[in-house]
Order: sequence, then structure tokens, then C-alpha cells
Amino acid sequence: MKTSPAQQHLADALTVLKKLQDNGKSVIKSTELKRVQLTSLVRNGFLKQILKGWYMPTRPDEQKGDSTPWFAAMREFIAGYCTERFGDNWHVSPDLSLSLHAGSTLLPKQVTVHSTLAKNGTLSLPNGCSLFDYKVAEPISADKVTMNGSLRVLMYNAVT
Repeated sequence: MKTSPAQQHLADALTVLKKLQDNGKSVIKSTELKRVQLTSLVRNGFLKQILKGWYMPTRPDEQKGDSTPWFAAMREFIAGYCTERFGDNWHVSPDLSLSLHAGSTLLPKQVTVHSTLAKNGTLSLPNGCSLFDYKVAEPISADKVTMNGSLRVLMYNAVT
């Protein structure tokens, strides 16, 4: 049986998406795919837009309103978006840093990040979540920041 060009595009796109996911990606930037691959994956329900240029893998049979894929991708999105926008000049808020040090795995509906490059703006995200970038006057020294998974957090002694 001969496949149509659309089916071949989807098959090629799914192969690329699987490679990205096998490499640990739960958030996909549009630049990581060819335009035809991106279009095919979105059209067929395998990718859902977070915001322009940022996507997360989904299942075509996913129920409308299912928030599981978003909450599974939220940390990676925040880390990738903030790193692209602020480089290494950002960290999550002191209260979130402390919560993560205490072992919490949950992120609040609004995540606040601090950066000298921020503009005090709110970015609306899926499922009623948001990212608030808080402009600070002075950068925090690198020795006061550590990684908690993919998120840049304040060292415990810098928070307390």
C-alpha cells in the first residue's frame, strides 16, 4: 500500500519527535523541527503550542482539558524559556527555592523568576498558570545559585 505525502511527512515528523523525546525533551522549540514536521505534528495532535515557538508533546486521543502534559512539561519550559531569555542571569523566587529545597515537587500556578534583565511582566501559560519575571537591581552571585532539576534556585543558605 502506497503512503500519501501527508502520511510520509507525519511518519518522518514522528521519528524526529521520538528522537527528541528519547533525549529527554518534554518541551520542543519550533526551531528543532522543520516547518512541515511541526505543522504535521500539530495538525495530527502530537504537539500542542505552549506559546509561540514553544510546544509540548501530546497524545492525539488526549481529553480536552487534561492538564497532565502541561504539568509534566512546566519545569522544562520555564527553565528553557528563562535560559533563552536571561541566559544564566535568573533564578526562581526565594519562597519557591525554599519549597523545592524542602522536597516539594509541585510548582505554584504563578512562578516568579528574578533577573536583572526582567521587565516585571506576566506571561500567561496553559491551564491558568503564569510566569512573572521580576526585575532585580543587582544580579545574585553565581555561588548563591544551584540547580534543582532544570530550575535555577537560590542556595539554601542564601534563602534563610
